[in-house]
Amino acid sequence: MRLTHRTHLPPRPSGSALDADIPWYTQFIPHEPGTGRLRARPAGVEAVLAGGTMSTAADRAIAARLTAAAPDFAAWLAAHRLVQQRALRYAVDVLGLRQVLELGCGHWTSPGSAYSWIWRWETNHPGQRLRYVGLDADPIVTGAIHQGTGTWPAHTVVRGDLANLGTLCDGIRLAGQLDLTAPVLVLATGVLQHLDRPGPVLSEARAQACAGSVLAVSHPALPARASTELYDAIEEYRRDVAPWWPRLASAAGEILSAWSVPPGDIMPVGRWHPPTPTPGDNDPVPVPVADAPGWAALAVIPHTSFPERGRA
Repeated sequence: MRLTHRTHLPPRPSGSALDADIPWYTQFIPHEPGTGRLRARPAGVEAVLAGGTMSTAADRAIAARLTAAAPDFAAWLAAHRLVQQRALRYAVDVLGLRQVLELGCGHWTSPGSAYSWIWRWETNHPGQRLRYVGLDADPIVTGAIHQGTGTWPAHTVVRGDLANLGTLCDGIRLAGQLDLTAPVLVLATGVLQHLDRPGPVLSEARAQACAGSVLAVSHPALPARASTELYDAIEEYRRDVAPWWPRLASAAGEILSAWSVPPGDIMPVGRWHPPTPTPGDNDPVPVPVADAPGWAALAVIPHTSFPERGRA
């Protein structure tokens, strides 16, 4: 397991021998054995689907395959970003949390990222800062984000495998990047499908966090009548990119077994909202986003009573 803090990737050299159409960061991406082609990455594929820029031809090819099989696939991904944004507003503006730990953060430049929300919040609240740590196994994610966070020392990304979450949190604690004796929002939105066994990862997150902490989780599923083309595209993703395991809401209880889930809080992903409404929660949502296959939930480590749904 490799643990890297404050990883900086070198700028593209002047007069680089790299092909002009290949981004400078591709020198850090693994190649397919025997072909020399760049491998697609989960963060790169998701960046394409979100309308971001940190991607390669391999990422774009996989994204195109998914959207050809399911034209609403990008909208389904947007549903998970919607959960993320609503959870951030609730945790920060309603519960008063000031620390965020994001599992599988992806590219901070992608539209709708958690980091972009934090940047806007701090811009609108002069003099206030949120502590943010993102975790991701992708060296491009962990390198590129630091090129935009030099003036915000409370923001960082740690490179590592989520299966080693305990070791990663030890490093975060020692580096003083988060105070895990104080409540933290743990974001696990649209990432658990890449894990063969997500339950132990969330159990470790529960062990690391303290009372008053909150977990926001969302997980994709496949539509009830998924086409053969979509099944084939998902198999291609598994083969060429990373594991991708759709799970129904019936699996949520086992995955979230270490946390306390308030009654009624496991909902369809595109229709999830926090127990206390925040500005923007009632904004119109496109139908493909609202009907996205998958589920979302808010879980807590109680130290006081959290508001039940329908009660402010």
